[in-house]
Amino acid sequence: MLSDEEIEERLAGRRWVFAYDPVTGERVGFTSCPERRVPATRMLYEMEGYRVEVMTVGEVDEMVGRR
Repeated sequence: MLSDEEIEERLAGRRWVFAYDPVTGERVGFTSCPERRVPATRMLYEMEGYRVEVMTVGEVDEMVGRR
């Protein structure tokens, strides 16, 4: 099992890409990907008409109250 530090190190270069319905604001999808894949992932969601938000692991943790 990985320690918390090992997990954080592995996740440091990753981003969360969230897709939201532009009318209701409801989250309709999300993807965790390497930072270099964010532009392509963002474009795919935007092509489907979704509003997109990109966050680091730390930002997601703050959003859900983990830190």
